[in-house]
Amino acid sequence: MHRTTMASLITILLCALAPIASAEVYKWTDAQGNVHFGDKPPAGKSETINLPTHEAPAVPAVSEDRIEKQKRLLDAYAEERRLKNETDEKARKEKAERKQRCADLRDDLRNQEDAGSIYTLDKNGERVYLSNEQREASTAALRKEVEYWCGK
Repeated sequence: MHRTTMASLITILLCALAPIASAEVYKWTDAQGNVHFGDKPPAGKSETINLPTHEAPAVPAVSEDRIEKQKRLLDAYAEERRLKNETDEKARKEKAERKQRCADLRDDLRNQEDAGSIYTLDKNGERVYLSNEQREASTAALRKEVEYWCGK
C-alpha cells in the first residue's frame, strides 16, 4: 500500500474509534519516512491530532401512546388467560361432577337390578313396594339416566 493510503486508512480507523477512546492521538514520522499514529507521543517530534467527537445518537423516547398500546395488549392477554382458566376450571368441575353422577347412577342401577324387591317410602315412612311393571319402568328410566351421564 502506498504511504498516504495507509495513513488515510489509519486516520479513518481512529476517527471511527474516537467515540470509544477519548484520549489524544499523536502522529509522527520515523527515520524511514513511515507515518505512525499512537496514544502516547514518541520521544522525538510529534503532532497532536484533534479528532472530532461524536455523541451517541439519542435513543428515541417511548411515546405515551405506545406505552398505552402495550398496556392494553398485556391487559387483553391477561384477560384472555383469565377467561381460559375459568373455562378450563368450569369444564374440569363439570367433568368431575359427570363422572361422580355416572358412578352413583351405575351403583343405583346395579342395586336395583340385583334387588329381590324394590320399595319407596310414603309420607308416613311406610314401605310401598313396586309392582313388576313399576319396577321395569323405574329400571328403564335409570338406564336412560346412566346412558345420559355416562355415555354409551
